[in-house]
Amino acid sequence: MTEIYFIRHGQASFGSDNYDCLSNLGIRQAELLGDYFARTGIHFQAVYSGSLKRQIDTANIVTKRLDHAATPALCITDKFDEFDAEAMITPQIDDMVREDPSLATAAAGFESDFDAYKLLFDRAIKRMMDGRSNVSKSLETFINAIRKGIDQVVRENGTSKKAAVFTSGGTISAVMQLALNLSLDETVHLGWEIYNTSVSIFNYRKERLDLKTFNSVAHLQLKQDPDLITYL
Repeated sequence: MTEIYFIRHGQASFGSDNYDCLSNLGIRQAELLGDYFARTGIHFQAVYSGSLKRQIDTANIVTKRLDHAATPALCITDKFDEFDAEAMITPQIDDMVREDPSLATAAAGFESDFDAYKLLFDRAIKRMMDGRSNVSKSLETFINAIRKGIDQVVRENGTSKKAAVFTSGGTISAVMQLALNLSLDETVHLGWEIYNTSVSIFNYRKERLDLKTFNSVAHLQLKQDPDLITYL
């Protein structure tokens, strides 16, 4: 059995010139997670990350708080990158506004307004599910890449190993889909509920992925500060 910890990156910088950058709060969240792992004696035999800066930085901050002698080097692979939602939304904007003119305001500000972004994302997914867009292939490619990433982790580490994967909310929700056979609609809705630096643990054995823990932020809850718990 391989135990895989899927960890979402710390809070990024939505609405700024570069979303792919941890906020000060995101850095703090990652530090608290690293301290929590160190305090509870959690050690990883392998550490992976997607290729996005917010994922890599979270991985580096967390592992820096662990025992350096026992922490392996970070393996970076784009198999655990986030789904490119903007590339899905942008080609559909004109059609979505034409179908529903009330979306015009959201379309004009979705890059800096999270509610507008979420609205357009959900509509874009619905158009895909209804067969009114051709982005399903990009979603299929995304999920297949995650499958290959999981296979890589298992292949490179074998059984009785614990691996960490620093990634994003969309990736973790897709892993949940693979483990629980969720519908696309369930997967999308689940993705909005995944906390920054949350920990979801899966056991992989005999080509089966089993959920053990989902969306845990015990490291943040221990501080009894609700401002530490974020989604972006």
